[in-house]
Amino acid sequence: MLFLKRFPVEQWDDPRFAPAAVIAVIVDLYLLDGLFNAMHNEIYIVAAGGLINLVPGRTRPRDNTTAWSTNFQERLVVRYRSLGRSLKDQGRFAEARTAWLHALDLLTKQTAVRPAVSAHRQQWCDCANDLAWLLVTASDPAVRDPARALLLAAKAAAAHPECSTYWNTLGAAQYRAGDFKAAITALDRATVLSQGGTAFDHFFLAMAHTRLENQEQAQHWFAQAMLWMEQHRPGHSELLRLCDEARSILIAIPATSDTAH
Repeated sequence: MLFLKRFPVEQWDDPRFAPAAVIAVIVDLYLLDGLFNAMHNEIYIVAAGGLINLVPGRTRPRDNTTAWSTNFQERLVVRYRSLGRSLKDQGRFAEARTAWLHALDLLTKQTAVRPAVSAHRQQWCDCANDLAWLLVTASDPAVRDPARALLLAAKAAAAHPECSTYWNTLGAAQYRAGDFKAAITALDRATVLSQGGTAFDHFFLAMAHTRLENQEQAQHWFAQAMLWMEQHRPGHSELLRLCDEARSILIAIPATSDTAH
């Protein structure tokens, strides 16, 4: 009765409890038989004693160590990603890149071990997107890595094609890699998915169109970026850097073209 109370029947098919459940049933059958025959057998007494000492608190799952390790890694991923964002906000881009690389490495291992867990795949994409964005927007040239950013952003966008943020990062990476037409395609996709886009899309669209000498469209997207930034993120340091970069390109490209003509 104590065994049944501690371990309900629903748990008896668990490999950890199944052998004990069998012993408990045998002891009960011996008890019923002993009511009529009064047969004394020490084996059943020992078995009953073993069942009495079997308590849930002393029974650990076989994968307890694995579960603990997984939980520890998940907490570590959260800390690395949080650290990456904090370091980026402080302008410590190289250290932020290192933190995100650690987080991405842990997530890559988790998705390899448990590929069916969608939460791990989603976290990998979010982390890859954060790292890719850093690799194309960091003000420190030594931190930038368009090739790696393009690879990470492409994987994230392919895994979640409905996410406008991933397409924005992919477009930025393609722009940094010099593929301006592909950048415009990806950034247009981002603006459609987000119903108009943000200045993070618009500034890169302005620069990509400028590189292709589509001056009218470049001016349009630059104006859209300025309007969005003023309304939603005035004084945002990253957008201010993109604004300065886009303005300098808008000024420089026409001057070069005019000289050529």
